[in-house]
Amino acid sequence: MGWESWVASVYHLRRHMCCLLYIIPIVNMLYLIPQTPKTAKAVTLLQCILLLVSFVSAQYIQDYQWRMLDGQLHPFWRRERGLEPEPALIPRNPVVLYYNCYYMRAICKNAQAWLNSPRGQNRQLVSVLNPAQTPNSHLFGYDMNSRVTSQRGNAMCPSSWKNNHPCPERDPNTGVVTQPEIMPDDWYSKERETDNALHLNEIRAKYVADPNSPNGRKLDKRSGRYYTCEEWPPRSFVEGGVGTPGQGVLPEGDGNAGNTICAPMSINSQCAGTNVPRNEQVWSEQSETIKSRS
Repeated sequence: MGWESWVASVYHLRRHMCCLLYIIPIVNMLYLIPQTPKTAKAVTLLQCILLLVSFVSAQYIQDYQWRMLDGQLHPFWRRERGLEPEPALIPRNPVVLYYNCYYMRAICKNAQAWLNSPRGQNRQLVSVLNPAQTPNSHLFGYDMNSRVTSQRGNAMCPSSWKNNHPCPERDPNTGVVTQPEIMPDDWYSKERETDNALHLNEIRAKYVADPNSPNGRKLDKRSGRYYTCEEWPPRSFVEGGVGTPGQGVLPEGDGNAGNTICAPMSINSQCAGTNVPRNEQVWSEQSETIKSRS
């Protein structure tokens, strides 16, 4: 099948250090491109840092309030109930970031599944910021508080995830493997290793026939990767995490949990005994580093 990707433009939000990501499906890559609404105001990263206010708790509000600002509806956001929502402050020169979804296949598949879900489809950020456009689901908030990011991620991908979410991904009705290809080398197998695995979710190694071995084969090369939890929306997004279940937050609502998928991660090359190829989780971590510096 073809691999969709996304086009996104980045906007910084005042005080809460949040960026709005506008995403449109295209082919092969995820682009974060500039798009400046009429309400745009210039702001630098340093100014954002100086304005940052952080109160860390378990989980956070995933949606926005809409209020008039300079004669137009404008998104306001707060992390927690009890805080006063702050208006979005949008720079004229947003950051551009590229995700290659030809290689990041599991991550992009997970994103597409969420975007096709009722929650992903019923969002209005773009239609409010750009009234001439058709409402769509492709605008997100990027929260640059790393402590908050970690807590969102831990809620979606706790340490127990590997015990409760079987990998590789399978169709729940037929049991057929639906896990995307293991890139960048399109590894021959998506199944887990069962013979002296280095990790619970290690991806199966290659073997060659060996008549002298008790089981008739010997290890040729390990995959150098294992499956880990990848969530969408990402933990750095306002929309990420599990929301505020049971808190009754108004008017934003409590939101809900996103999607998770099995995505490849590197095994230490010394443990794997082979050169470990780059993989989806490494590229994802690099993109987070780039966004946090932007």
